[in-house]
Amino acid sequence: MQKRAIRLITNSHYNAHTQPIFKSQNILKLCDLHKLQIHKFMFQYHQGNLPISLNSMFIQNYEIHNHVTRHRNDAHIQPRHTFQATQAIRHKGPKLWQNLSYDEKNNRTIHTFSRKIKQSMLNTY
Repeated sequence: MQKRAIRLITNSHYNAHTQPIFKSQNILKLCDLHKLQIHKFMFQYHQGNLPISLNSMFIQNYEIHNHVTRHRNDAHIQPRHTFQATQAIRHKGPKLWQNLSYDEKNNRTIHTFSRKIKQSMLNTY
């Protein structure tokens, strides 16, 4: 439905390839919008801006073991056995956060963080 809508908005051919259209219009696909929201949630978690009830959602790696690693301060990725569990924010959030670069993680505001993530997603199109 999203692809059909973007073709109608841009007056493109009914079977035109949509990736260049999304990129030219600076619009994220629905699955990428979902990932962006998870990224923003994890950014707020690491900044300590979430409500107290949500701060206890994740376990930090340093709480699991005492090894000094690069991801010591990141949320621990717990193994999951079902597909539904891997799609939950408890699993997907820390996994997406670990895949970000150091430059992307270290922003001061949610606005600049969101802009950088959106731009990097659009560059993959």
